[in-house]
Amino acid sequence: CRSAYRKMYDKDHRANDCGFRIALVPYDKPKDDRKNKDKKVFKVKDFEFVMEPIPAGNFIMGSPKEELGRFSDEEQHKVTISKAFYMARFPVTQALYQAVMNNNPSEFQNDNNPVEKVTWNNAKEFCYELNKIVSPALPEGYRFDLPTEAQWEYACRAGTMTSLNNGEDITAENGICAHTYEVGWTNGYSEKTTHSVGLKSPNAWGLYDMHGNVFEWCRDWYEASYPDSDVTDPEGPKNGSSRVVRGGTWNLEPQKCRSAYRKMYDKDHRANDCGFRVALVSASKPVVEGNKPKTELPKFDTEMPATEAKPVKK
Repeated sequence: CRSAYRKMYDKDHRANDCGFRIALVPYDKPKDDRKNKDKKVFKVKDFEFVMEPIPAGNFIMGSPKEELGRFSDEEQHKVTISKAFYMARFPVTQALYQAVMNNNPSEFQNDNNPVEKVTWNNAKEFCYELNKIVSPALPEGYRFDLPTEAQWEYACRAGTMTSLNNGEDITAENGICAHTYEVGWTNGYSEKTTHSVGLKSPNAWGLYDMHGNVFEWCRDWYEASYPDSDVTDPEGPKNGSSRVVRGGTWNLEPQKCRSAYRKMYDKDHRANDCGFRVALVSASKPVVEGNKPKTELPKFDTEMPATEAKPVKK
């Protein structure tokens, strides 16, 4: 019981003489230069939507081995996002999709609900049309596109290392999880439908609905194995058979709505729990269709056949 006495136990040790005391300690948050940047507001017809600034930086992508509910394709690795970009405050709503594409394929019809039943090609076509419509208002050197998988997770986490972007971990893999309820619509609370965007708490960078409601298409092909070393601005493999979706959905358990959770679908997949969110990214590279650079934005209704990736069963 001396002041200098030390003892150690396995982390799972449990005994009637072992408790704990809490401390209130400084938290060194990641550098955030958002205060020096303005959000971007765009208008399509009578509909306005907001793009939130996301600072350049680095983060640990994936999940630690001890995270409740993790899968084997979430190996942690350091990722650097070298250029600031913008991420839509909300997933694309039905009202915005209708304004740009003049149709609404969604099953759960409501202007302020996220659009769903859209394929990856539909999402890319939306970006193409949106760029044409708002071209005069685009910041120099930027264009609308789907985020890469790394950009998506970086923006979702907003500096957090926990399984949810509110700084909390899930407390149950299935069913009811109060921490998930704070930030998203999952199967324990959704009443088997999508919901209006923006009803849950945002993350530290002002993004809503990153957990649950609808899956969000990413730009990347899916690959089960992450890089085994540090990477900068990764864009996924050059080819594959399935595209990445992130964020979880209204009909999935908390385990599959975590920040690190990954899922893949064929680019033609269309379902009532799959939508997308747009990013405003550097246009230093030409938009490509297949592997051929184009001098102007292409249509995205066709793709070259791709080699088959090896997915993780989930």
